[in-house]
Amino acid sequence: TEEVIKHGFNGYLISAPDNKEEIAKWIQMALNNLSFREAAQDYNVAYMYEHYNRATLKPKIVALYLNL
Repeated sequence: TEEVIKHGFNGYLISAPDNKEEIAKWIQMALNNLSFREAAQDYNVAYMYEHYNRATLKPKIVALYLNL
């Protein structure tokens, strides 16, 4: 999603999800660029660990529910 993906940096955003030519274009771009895929994977794994780590989120979620 646009909240996580920076087009051309850590993935590709599809502007028209029903446009098979556009989808094919971005898939082909990714398949033909190993260094892009490796860099995007490294960034995405680190980003997800930092922002969506269960150990980090659990206390925040528990606090949220306790405040309801």
